[in-house]
Amino acid sequence: MKRELLGILLLLLFFAPLSHGFAVTKRPNLQVTAVAWGSSQAPIVVQPGDQSQTLIITVSNLGDNVAYHAEAMFRIDYPFSYPLAQPGQGNVIQVELGVMQILSSLPIRLILDIDPLAKNGIYRLDLRFTYSDKLEGGTLYDETTTVDVPVTGYTSLTVSKAFWGSSSLPIEVQPGDENQPLSAIIVNTGTAVAQNVTASLIIESPFSYRYSSGGDLVEAKNETVSVGTIMPGGSGLAQFILSVKADAVQGLYKLNVVLKYSRNPPIWTTIDIPVRGYNYLSLQKVSVLPPKVYPGDENIDLKIYVTNAGNAAAKNVSVEMVQSQYVSPSWGGADRYFIGTVQPGQTVPVDFYINIDDSAPSPSNLSLVAKIVYGPARNFEKFEEIPLFLNAKARFVVTSTKIPDIHVSDMGVVIFVTFKNNGTESAQGTRVELEVPNAFSGTTSDYLGTVNAGEEKTAKFVLDIDSNAKIGSYVLNQRISWSQPGATKLFTQDVGLELNIMENPLNKILPGVIAILIIAVVIAVASARRRSHGKEIRPRQE
Repeated sequence: MKRELLGILLLLLFFAPLSHGFAVTKRPNLQVTAVAWGSSQAPIVVQPGDQSQTLIITVSNLGDNVAYHAEAMFRIDYPFSYPLAQPGQGNVIQVELGVMQILSSLPIRLILDIDPLAKNGIYRLDLRFTYSDKLEGGTLYDETTTVDVPVTGYTSLTVSKAFWGSSSLPIEVQPGDENQPLSAIIVNTGTAVAQNVTASLIIESPFSYRYSSGGDLVEAKNETVSVGTIMPGGSGLAQFILSVKADAVQGLYKLNVVLKYSRNPPIWTTIDIPVRGYNYLSLQKVSVLPPKVYPGDENIDLKIYVTNAGNAAAKNVSVEMVQSQYVSPSWGGADRYFIGTVQPGQTVPVDFYINIDDSAPSPSNLSLVAKIVYGPARNFEKFEEIPLFLNAKARFVVTSTKIPDIHVSDMGVVIFVTFKNNGTESAQGTRVELEVPNAFSGTTSDYLGTVNAGEEKTAKFVLDIDSNAKIGSYVLNQRISWSQPGATKLFTQDVGLELNIMENPLNKILPGVIAILIIAVVIAVASARRRSHGKEIRPRQE
């Protein structure tokens, strides 16, 4: 508007008759044409208490002559202050504008603080211009104008919601959880930027916050975090770290929060903090490798799957097998496993390695028990049943033996051993191997073929006893091996056989026979000598 009025005035002066007695004078004319906080492209609204805000004052030459040696002096008055002022500079900011062409504009950028006790409104500040209409020796102009500076913004901070975890991964907490992140979304519903926002959480039971100081843990009464800058209509995130007492009950708790920004008075508000987490640990499924298990099997991989069907993480989770008849760990520690943390909906596989006693009945269903221990203080226990099916297995017992007297150096000793399949499954391709020491030899294996459940068959062994065999009792092992319908493994069973080795009877009479023979030989030799001597001596004749 000012530009149009100036243009009309210049036209009237240009076309006015010279006879009126005055001449047209051309001159520069510096005026403030715009005032904005922030920037001309992205203006903002400021409020009392704001710091280091940029004020843009646009100066334009609306005259019809170039302005030379232009300067601007801005007087800073209440409620503003200049944080970049040098010592002794006072409250006047001087800016050199230099040469300003006709209808040109230059921005003056000032960094200002606003007193937090100021009231909203329009503040007028003096701006003094000095400039000349010529580069050398022209007319010097010294003019003062006022600048209207608006301080009309306000900030309104509230906590829109609080939740555990983060925006991308919210969680639930439960009594006993420690050092869990609590997030609070702070919203600015005002018209001005909230600078240097901080949030202080006033901590009360059942919550606590501990921090390390000088190597010691100190329990704090409040926890303060920095949020930063929150734009109008925007939001910021405050994140606290809290622990929940183990004796807390599930529910919704309220805590006070103190919000501060810039140099403005604190804002007290409350937030709702839910404690609704719980764990529900169970066995989702069980698998066994090999798929078929029989009495006597070892190193069986019993895989169980522990799942958390709750809505909160289960901490310090471990699983162990409760001692059970017929079942033992394959090695020390093979029946227990420490998992750690199981998140909600997570399933964790656990491998146990067990041996099945050969005396276990089959077919049968064993009921194993797994104990799950969990909780921040490992103060929760749960027992889960693990079914394990034992398949039918042939089982041999010795019903009779036929063993003759056995002596050292005996040859072709025939031994009969009758076996009965006392199990519930037939044994196919059954063979019996008699494991003998080095002093024994002969036929030590016999093939029995198929031995049905309840059936008896006899194995025959033929042994030769070495002359170096020691007299006494020998317990030999009979290893029975067979296969079963539907099984992919070869079964074995060991059964003992006791043999008594006696001294050979010939060994008792042989020394006497030899002694008699020696005596007979001695007598015979002596008699022969006497007869020979009698023939050689004759009587003398006179």
